[in-house]
Amino acid sequence: MKAREIFEYLLKGANKVWETTCDKLICGDEDKEVRKAVTCFKLTAQVLDRAIEMGADMIITHEPTFAVSEDEADATFHDQKKWQILKDSGIVVYRFHDHAHDRPADYIHQGFIRDLGLKIKKKHPNESLGVARYELEAPITPREMGVLVKKRLGVECVRIVGNLDSPIDHICLGLG
Repeated sequence: MKAREIFEYLLKGANKVWETTCDKLICGDEDKEVRKAVTCFKLTAQVLDRAIEMGADMIITHEPTFAVSEDEADATFHDQKKWQILKDSGIVVYRFHDHAHDRPADYIHQGFIRDLGLKIKKKHPNESLGVARYELEAPITPREMGVLVKKRLGVECVRIVGNLDSPIDHICLGLG
């Protein structure tokens, strides 16, 4: 499949296809034939190195690829290096943000919920794009949630404000 066809396929699952969006081709040839694609939350230098090692033809990233702008002319010193590595590698990069959130089951939230092993009783209507509230099947304390986040996501430090041992039965996610 061509990179463009993969991206068009991803857009189809959204509630609507947005005219104005940050979801777009960031770099590379959209007509490139893709044999191996990788996804990431944020395209860091480490992710880029790993994608090259794996022989990826395409990277689909959720958050912005560059610090200042996705316009190469505005690139910082470090982003200039990233631009050069991307050009040299021939990897196609698409950003998939708005449409990943604007779907019946938010892709980013669902991955987070799955990775934590949480069971959802009910999803409430979205608060805004990328922000939604969920009712849990079983209450959990903030302390237990912190342990889950550290253990299952490999997060070193979790900051919790409030009563650590008061059970909660709803969570609001706004990940990024």
